[in-house]
Amino acid sequence: MEVNQEGKRALAYAPEPSAKRPRASPGTHALPQPLSRLGLTPQPPVLPSSLELATGTKADLSARKGFVGEPEVGILAYLGDPAYAGIQGVIKQRFTDFLVNEISLAGEIVHLVDIGAPESEAQAGPSNPKPEAAEPKGSEGEGAQGAEGKAEGPLGLAFDHPDWPATATAALREHFSDETIAALHTLLVEGKDVRRPLDAGWGGPRIKMTEEEEAMNVTVGQGRDRGRGRQGGRGQSQGGGGGVNKREVVQLIAEKEARGAAHKAIRELFKGRFESLARDDPSGGQQIVIRWAQGGQRQPAKPRSTLPRYIHFTLQKTNRETMDCLGHISRVLKVHNKDLSVCGTKDKRAVTVQRVSFKRGTWTLENVWRAVNGVKAGRRTEEEAVTRRGDRGTRIGDLCYAQKPLDLGMLKGNHFTITLRNVQTRDPAAVDAAMESIRDNGFINYYGMQRFGTSTVPTHVTGLLLLQQRWGDAVDSILSLREGEHPECTRGRLAWLEDEDYKKALEIMPRRSVAERAIWEHWRKGNLVKDKLGALTAIPRNLRSMYVHAYQSYIWNLVVSARIKMSNTSALPGDLVYADGGDDEDEDGKARSAATREVKQLTEADVANYRLTDVVMPLPGWHIEYPGGALGKLYEDVLAADGLNPHKMRREQREYSLPGSYRKIVHKPANVTWAHVRYTDPDVPLTQADEDRLLGLNVPAKDDPEGKFGALIISWSLGTSSYATMALREITRQETSAWHQTGLTAEGEDQAHKGAAEKGEGEVEGVDAMEE
Repeated sequence: MEVNQEGKRALAYAPEPSAKRPRASPGTHALPQPLSRLGLTPQPPVLPSSLELATGTKADLSARKGFVGEPEVGILAYLGDPAYAGIQGVIKQRFTDFLVNEISLAGEIVHLVDIGAPESEAQAGPSNPKPEAAEPKGSEGEGAQGAEGKAEGPLGLAFDHPDWPATATAALREHFSDETIAALHTLLVEGKDVRRPLDAGWGGPRIKMTEEEEAMNVTVGQGRDRGRGRQGGRGQSQGGGGGVNKREVVQLIAEKEARGAAHKAIRELFKGRFESLARDDPSGGQQIVIRWAQGGQRQPAKPRSTLPRYIHFTLQKTNRETMDCLGHISRVLKVHNKDLSVCGTKDKRAVTVQRVSFKRGTWTLENVWRAVNGVKAGRRTEEEAVTRRGDRGTRIGDLCYAQKPLDLGMLKGNHFTITLRNVQTRDPAAVDAAMESIRDNGFINYYGMQRFGTSTVPTHVTGLLLLQQRWGDAVDSILSLREGEHPECTRGRLAWLEDEDYKKALEIMPRRSVAERAIWEHWRKGNLVKDKLGALTAIPRNLRSMYVHAYQSYIWNLVVSARIKMSNTSALPGDLVYADGGDDEDEDGKARSAATREVKQLTEADVANYRLTDVVMPLPGWHIEYPGGALGKLYEDVLAADGLNPHKMRREQREYSLPGSYRKIVHKPANVTWAHVRYTDPDVPLTQADEDRLLGLNVPAKDDPEGKFGALIISWSLGTSSYATMALREITRQETSAWHQTGLTAEGEDQAHKGAAEKGEGEVEGVDAMEE
């Protein structure tokens, strides 16, 4: 395999076919479907009227059996050279053709490192818990000093504490004074909840109490994270008098970049034990303030263990929805789904790696590992657990204890390794030029097809019905027949549609059909079938919100397509940009909320100072500002066509009351690389998942110069909420919908070659084989 660095290598790809063949639909090769005795069949969706208004054409989905494509969800433009014809290639032919690894807030790519059994707690002992770690075993973290002895440093800074890493002193001296480092060590030694008289002092001017603590010696907390969270206040104690003093280590650091580096050092060295923030200094500069991380959960009356309350582990899943996979783990552990949390959901048809937190109760590292790997239930031995793939596409590893859970949004993005197979183009050099364009200019930050589902009832269609408060129609859309669905799902739907037998439907419908089952379960409990709003409310809130967010995304896509056609290179008067002109992250590495940032509208005098990558576009809502000029008018027109008022987006139902937010219209990926390989066997692995690497399975094939087919292996890092498939479409200039990609796979020349080889037909050309 040759990695492209200059982007100038031309490859002898297979010639592009002279004529396009009909596409197969995702349901073409599905299992036989049950027939309706009433003759009911799946119907194409009724798309929003705004689509025809914005595009000037009426969508006809009959040839696609009702499956929507990119144009039907507003994906209409490209950022790159309009003369570029694109390449033909298949996405996600194999699960390992789409690898996704989470990027932590520290900017590190999460990999599965250790799948072995954790150390037994019988050896560790409850009074000597394993230290909290944000990264998998093998990375530098807390407790690294244990085997090394004292942390090295100058005289007076040689600290011997189990929670002070051996490398901490040297690393901190790059950012802080020796006095600050000594004060920080004192803060660690004294512990988080230390009762001291207010006038006792802390041995130096660097440690002081906050103004609030000087005013009152008792801090009455309102919950985690400055009173916004759950389970009590910061440093809250049980019982009456006294108080817990909040102490801080403060140092003035003038430069923003230096403060950012200091924040990162604290985060990485102490793995969440301390938090750091910026604060104005009386001198006019900026201080960095370090203090114990806020947790303040009430202590249980009779704690079973001194071990931290949470377990973090790395999860690799293969061809499974994130929530489906977490549901499987929760059933194995016999706990509630809410006890497991992640930083973000990942693609289904892919191999993905991410961190998971588990509110453990009485579970230990060892017991969790044994249960999820089937060792506890006797299905596997420990040796089998580390020499065979994980059960049901689920593999966990790198377990550790942690003081805090993970929450949605606690990530910087995702790193993708994507393989395009059966690549065909008339101009091989254009492939490298397209990759250079992505690297240098970015791509349109569309909401991808995943946002709208893969069935013949797109999520944004249901979302519009909810915003229109057409509750009955919304229920009908969720329960309606879908083309190409699994037969069990079809049977469940028919039980309801033909006989209105929700009890039978519940017996048949798979558990993964969460929305449908929630509606039927609501009626099974004795509620009236005519109570449509109540039935919808029974659906989990995050799923209900997903429908209306999909409609917002559709409108955003439509308007951005119109904006890119105005100019795909520069900012224009009327565009919106963030008023603070800052990055998408604050200086301690945390993502800023797009919903709360102020924006400004550009004037003729402004545009020279901004780039296209600075421009943001709003998702419709009651708490945002719309752009000026023609785009502002377009928002009004498309929403009015769908029966909505852009200035009246509040609803009585909270989840359908949309405040709106902003999203940059162009995204530039980081760490962009690409490589060209040739192959003959369409099933040969060209990349390797983490689990396979640890097990020694599916070793990637080497580049075969004599191979019949070409592949392009792409690697890049994207921010949160950006879609890798939307970057890929800039290269392929072809649809990324499931309907289209399924057709490409079925009719691919490499698949035809495989079929011919299996039949013993020898060197039969792919096109000829397909035509025969």
